[in-house]
Amino acid sequence: MIIAIAFISGCQFDKEAGTEPSLNDANAPHSPSPENNITGVSTVVALKWQAEAAVRYDLYFGESYPPNIIYADSLSEPSYLLTNLKPSTTYYWQVIAYFKDGSKIAGPIWSFTTTAAGQNTAAGYVLKLYKIETAEPSEVRILLQALDLAGNGVTDLQPSDFEVFEDGEPLSPSESQLSVIKKEGINYKLRTVLLLDNSTSLKDNIDEVRSAASEFISNKYPEQEIAVLQFSEQTEALANYTSDADSLLRSIQRYQTGYSSTDLYGAVIEGASLLKDVFTADSVIQSFMILFTDGRDTQGSHSLTEAVNSVYNKIVFAVGLGQEIQPAVLNSIGTAGYYPISRVSELNSKFEQIKSEVDKFANSFYLISYKSPKRGDKIHTLMVRIKNNSYNGDGSFVLGTFNSRGFYSK
Repeated sequence: MIIAIAFISGCQFDKEAGTEPSLNDANAPHSPSPENNITGVSTVVALKWQAEAAVRYDLYFGESYPPNIIYADSLSEPSYLLTNLKPSTTYYWQVIAYFKDGSKIAGPIWSFTTTAAGQNTAAGYVLKLYKIETAEPSEVRILLQALDLAGNGVTDLQPSDFEVFEDGEPLSPSESQLSVIKKEGINYKLRTVLLLDNSTSLKDNIDEVRSAASEFISNKYPEQEIAVLQFSEQTEALANYTSDADSLLRSIQRYQTGYSSTDLYGAVIEGASLLKDVFTADSVIQSFMILFTDGRDTQGSHSLTEAVNSVYNKIVFAVGLGQEIQPAVLNSIGTAGYYPISRVSELNSKFEQIKSEVDKFANSFYLISYKSPKRGDKIHTLMVRIKNNSYNGDGSFVLGTFNSRGFYSK
């Protein structure tokens, strides 16, 4: 059986946020945390709100006003943890509350501004919950991720570092047969979009870029699937997702000089559409994109706002070459970092650096499994935290529920 909890389903563009509610609409989402228009907010923060009688929520979130994409939908709780936000950035958010009769009410548009770079220096860990599942005879499984306060994956936690509580009472690790499984035991699949600029400004460096991409493919993980796209005037798929290294290497040979017009924003949007994540206790599909470009968007077919909106809630590494790039633009698109290089020969080392960051992120997933002593058709609260965590703010523990219906001893 599966217990539903707040779950990321990815950005969507087929829904529109609601309008501002009436001031006397008592059922509208209200009482936001962080407070509206507040500054100095941590880059790790839990959004919270109240909406009496609501049964689920959609969250719109982003840097544009109004926020026009769904960051998370069908949330069962009036809260959502955000990690790895950018410093000194104003974010806007809006909650749509849904009710039993099928109606919905949009809350006001709220905003907050994050603290300046370097000021969020506290140590400690953040836990991000992805899934709670149960299985007979009495197994409870919790898929979560451990991050530091800068949003980097934490890979070295041991089973003895975790504490599990049922209905507020600590669980005995020995009696419950508690175990903690890392990535290797979760059926983890890594998907990568390699998005390569091939505009005419790169005509003298095509061979070096091709060589660096080939090296990246040759050193990929066995379970890693890669899709390769090139872009200038338009975006062209050289390879769909595959783990076949020989096939990918052949596709890289088709990477050739394109045209002078560069649809950078359109390429980002198309590449981001391939980034789909799936999280269950049995399987994790995690996707990310590496963008390489030596210039800026010259075509004007899409806006920067559209490109940035397309990568919210997704992992994108942006590598920029030379003097014609716009660092602020690549910082906005590179949700996982912007990596400037001055020569194409540096591309290999940047790919290796990104591979190391991805490996750290992948190994920060933990699957906690144990045998519950609870019985009967009852809902129980579940909390997991890290022992001796020096951080006790938003996200320092995960909280969920499960039903012990059908549990029995074996």
